[in-house]
Amino acid sequence: MVGKIKHEEFNRTENEIVGKPIIEIVGEKMFQTIVQTAIDGSCLSDKQGRLIEVNDTFCRMLGYSREELLGLNFSDIDAGRTSKEIARHGRETMNNRQSRFETKYRCKDGALMDVEINLQYSDIKNSIFVVFVRDITEKKRITQRLEINEARYRDLFDKAPIMYVVTRYRNGSPVIVDCNRQFLHTLNYERADIT
Repeated sequence: MVGKIKHEEFNRTENEIVGKPIIEIVGEKMFQTIVQTAIDGSCLSDKQGRLIEVNDTFCRMLGYSREELLGLNFSDIDAGRTSKEIARHGRETMNNRQSRFETKYRCKDGALMDVEINLQYSDIKNSIFVVFVRDITEKKRITQRLEINEARYRDLFDKAPIMYVVTRYRNGSPVIVDCNRQFLHTLNYERADIT
């Protein structure tokens, strides 16, 4: 049967690749192509945190050339954690095999960048860390602006000299989900009575 895989063959093939490192599944050349063309920064480091391979995106993100980055240690670029914290986190990741966290990286020009790190430990090739780095600086800025606007709205809402109430319909009837201080004061309610 050309073009068709029997169910048993698919399950056997699937079971053979589950849990294997991607480099073993697709081959080293294909893996290099995937890493080099990724939209996120990626790098490999040894157990001491020294960078031993970086992709072009990682270089552009930080403003360094590949040659400048190779041989640097994560403590050289991580502005959000101390060397001891980086080492401790590396040991924890070796035990758990992977971790995801946020920190700040210092770019070559001194600017700070908020990043999300996906860190994986692998026993292949003399024990390395595979690191994927996503720039979340703009996401953080947007979140901060939303929080500021929410606080501004909350302040205006709560301190307004007239009564405000927010309702939602549940089961066909309006239910109060929020109100301001003037509403509570005028009607002599406690917030617990309303929500």
